[in-house]
Amino acid sequence: MTKHNKLQLASQLLLSAARGFEAATSDADYVTCILLAGAVVNICYPIVEETGGKSRQRARAELATKLTEIRNGESFTAKDWDAQVKRFIGFDTFVYNTLKHAGDTRKKVAAIDDIFFEADLKNEAQELILTAIDDFKAVPHSQGAIASFDLELLSLINSPWPPDGAK
Repeated sequence: MTKHNKLQLASQLLLSAARGFEAATSDADYVTCILLAGAVVNICYPIVEETGGKSRQRARAELATKLTEIRNGESFTAKDWDAQVKRFIGFDTFVYNTLKHAGDTRKKVAAIDDIFFEADLKNEAQELILTAIDDFKAVPHSQGAIASFDLELLSLINSPWPPDGAK
């Protein structure tokens, strides 16, 4: 068996997701990008948070939670704050998670009842790739790791994306 480096693989998945998005012509192409970028996020965000940083999704969820407090004119308890942050992260990850599987035994949702969902797959793919780029950049990579990354990946993470600026 071969030993693999998850961060090296994440770098390749991120590049594939961005390339795939730029060439996408179908919903299936966008789904592929969502799944690839989601895998990158799930490799990177725990490392970012373990090393004292904040993932893009957590930072956005905390901002949304703070804005909710301001709008409601009250502060959440620590327990409610954590629950609200998790809820916002759940919104961010809904499409990725719904594409990975059907059904939810914890919530007693049968797989056959979990076939349809609504989403703008192009927008979801773009947002998740942007999240993956931010989280990948936030990982404290060694100089050796950075030197081993594909030059196209280094260009991707150090340039505006998507390249045409289309949103």
